[in-house]
Amino acid sequence: MDTLEFKKDVYNWIEELHKRWRGKRSALPELVYHYTTAEGIIGILSSKMIRATHIRYLNDRSELIYPLELIQKSLNACVDVLGTTFIKLVFDQLKNIDLYVVSFAKKRGAASFDEAGDLLSQWRAYGKNGFAIGVETTKINKTGDGLFFIEIEYEKKKQEEHIIAVIGQATALLKKYTEPGGKGIPAKHLFKISEILVKHFSPHCLLSFKHPTFSEEQECRAAYFAHPIDNIKVRATKDGIVVPYLDLINISQSLEQNQSQYNWMPLKEIIVRPNTDQTLAKKSLEVLLKENGFKDVKIKPSDIPYVKW
Repeated sequence: MDTLEFKKDVYNWIEELHKRWRGKRSALPELVYHYTTAEGIIGILSSKMIRATHIRYLNDRSELIYPLELIQKSLNACVDVLGTTFIKLVFDQLKNIDLYVVSFAKKRGAASFDEAGDLLSQWRAYGKNGFAIGVETTKINKTGDGLFFIEIEYEKKKQEEHIIAVIGQATALLKKYTEPGGKGIPAKHLFKISEILVKHFSPHCLLSFKHPTFSEEQECRAAYFAHPIDNIKVRATKDGIVVPYLDLINISQSLEQNQSQYNWMPLKEIIVRPNTDQTLAKKSLEVLLKENGFKDVKIKPSDIPYVKW
């Protein structure tokens, strides 16, 4: 079987997999919201940047486990077509998925946004000092190099359909390169196809599939994957974990001469979590905004009644 033709087919498949996710979100609301803490909003307003976190360090560990379980279940359902040898190869590589995720997201990251800026579930997650930062999506250059938005898929049926469609592409390649006379497919081809499923497809699922119980969030993620970025920073969590991140979204109200529009999402409003003194919270935000050069940013109290959660 022609090795050059196989390499071309593999290359085209990888490109097709990546195109499924680039620009997957075609329409965004005028404003999207980034939830954060009091400490977080001080850092965001002073730097005028929203961070993108390495996907390996997402807050909810189930965000990694849930998509992998779906992939494994779908593969098992296709064992008659794919063959036990191929599935074993995939499963063996999935055991080392963290290595692929690290490789996939090296010097790259994603920042989370919600369509709604006043969600009880998010306020509960961010405790007594939460804020929702509303940024404008209309200014961003959607054709900019590398930055794109990924819509999170919450519906399990659609998640499974997407996985099955990609498994179908793998099956087509397996059939095409199976040698006649019962010889099967060359081992190196078999391994390469299984590797693509794990290395180039699974991380995308980790980034865009969430458990249906989180559907209230209506989250989308801004991600940068085009080229490695040099300005990687780190922060420490309360649990003593060092988390890599990069400054991704520029929330400045105007661009400097040397700044690009590819990641520009100007700050428009801030919603303050329900608390006992909304007036004081608003006053302190006004001072913080003024100190950092922001003007005419709308500050809104949450419409949710305050209770001690």
